[in-house]
Amino acid sequence: RTFQEYFAHVLEKHGWKRLKVEPMIFSQESGALLSVFADDLLLIAPRSERERVMHSIDSEVEVKWGDTLGPEWTRYLGKEWRYDGTDIQVRVPIRYWEDLLAEFGLTDCRPVKTPSELKVEEDNTEVLDSEEHTLFRHAVGKVMYAGVVRPDVQFTVKELARRLAAPTAADWLRQKRLLRYLKGTQDYVRSEEHTSELQ
Repeated sequence: RTFQEYFAHVLEKHGWKRLKVEPMIFSQESGALLSVFADDLLLIAPRSERERVMHSIDSEVEVKWGDTLGPEWTRYLGKEWRYDGTDIQVRVPIRYWEDLLAEFGLTDCRPVKTPSELKVEEDNTEVLDSEEHTLFRHAVGKVMYAGVVRPDVQFTVKELARRLAAPTAADWLRQKRLLRYLKGTQDYVRSEEHTSELQ
């Protein structure tokens, strides 16, 4: 926390303003945005300002700047990012999904086209045992983490999360269906348009 406050002070000296709604995101009149998460930085700046902005930060704090987004995937905070010339794209690494599927023995499962069914029968209300309950919570947590990038699973995982206190065998089947859906959509990419002026 001490470093974060020091770093915020350094940024403010160089014309950065802290956002009120998110104290670790800073903006500058040049149009640059800087996200700070512990000691990881993500800089979005107009091409014409990029070097100046980086130098102003480097003048007081030694920063090891990473790659500029390009056509290859770059990791940042557990996600993979790239710029394809038109859009900024982000995805959960495919290995993340492969590992989750392997934990549940679903590496070779048959994918389904939707994350949940429209109507779900509640005929199996047997509560999961302790070990299954732990696995259920684990899977729900891992998919929730990816929800920011995967809006297609947000509703389903929210509904599963409502059942975390006492999941049933029916909930286990819902979760299994979600994992089978993820098997077929591991390479899902979220794209965000941006102006060509930003890098």
